[in-house]
Amino acid sequence: MRTMSLDKVLGRADRSALESLMRALEDMLARGGGGLLLGGLLRQMESAGLRSTVGSWLGDGANEEISSREVRRSFHHTTLAALARAAGLSTRQTADGLARLLPEVVDRLSENGHLLWGEELEARLGSLDTLQID
Repeated sequence: MRTMSLDKVLGRADRSALESLMRALEDMLARGGGGLLLGGLLRQMESAGLRSTVGSWLGDGANEEISSREVRRSFHHTTLAALARAAGLSTRQTADGLARLLPEVVDRLSENGHLLWGEELEARLGSLDTLQID
């Protein structure tokens, strides 16, 4: 599994905002049913026409990029707003960050084309800590 710094994943975005978003995302996934939550988000994205993109994240090849606009279009507004509130960011900042974070997060939380569940998912959530800002 490759290690990538959060700065590399997220480019020039504000360091503290990115840390907040990553913590909020980890908290959201760690709280009851992270696999169900993430699976639901990926199904929303697939329904919005992003099946190929999601498949690239779940698979073993290169991860396709997603735009902030595609994140806003595919996520239910209440989900995006809740994550933004938890991170202390605007929904636009949250969508921008998610567009950069999701490919790596989903890649790390999946294996052989499928999301991990239960104890495997919980164990792998710890690997998100390596997305640290240098």
